[in-house]
Amino acid sequence: MEKQVNIEAIISEDMPDKDTDFVKVFKLMSRKVIKDLYGGSINGAGDTLWWLVEQIRMGQHIVYAHPVFIAKDIGKSRAQVYKHLKLLEERGYIKKTDKPHLIMINPRYMFKGTATRKQLEDF
Repeated sequence: MEKQVNIEAIISEDMPDKDTDFVKVFKLMSRKVIKDLYGGSINGAGDTLWWLVEQIRMGQHIVYAHPVFIAKDIGKSRAQVYKHLKLLEERGYIKKTDKPHLIMINPRYMFKGTATRKQLEDF
């Protein structure tokens, strides 16, 4: 006899009461990442990209991304992180702001909370 599993109980076990700890990633971003990763065109920049994703705060797309801190956190050299950031910008994942080390994450690909029309237009 097969044991019945309560899927709802398993799913809700680790879920917070409110949507406070999530990042919404669109299919467009997922397809692009898979294509880039399997095509080899982002050459290890995935670690840097996911570090940036972890830094997103609710409703914000601007991330403080100093290459020294990123390099330390992901175990890469500062030079590698600079290359990753340049490549991620060229591929449209991020955009530099006019302030040093402040990077805007493309809200068309991912956001935490609600993306506003202005945030979409700014990118």
